[in-house]
Amino acid sequence: MIYCGGCMLAVQEQLDDVAAGVREALPGVPFLGVFTFGEQGVVLDGRNRHGNLMISAIVFGA
Repeated sequence: MIYCGGCMLAVQEQLDDVAAGVREALPGVPFLGVFTFGEQGVVLDGRNRHGNLMISAIVFGA
């Protein structure tokens, strides 16, 4: 899980609730989280954009 560092600072007291939400959405799946500042990525128009207050995940299945 990649969670916006700015958002993490805003909800710091509720991080256990955030983790509980991930566990509820992905029962029994181990996960690792990092907090980043300044999320960047390519959007549909092919240009790189800055995003804020984002959470993202990549899930692998067998």
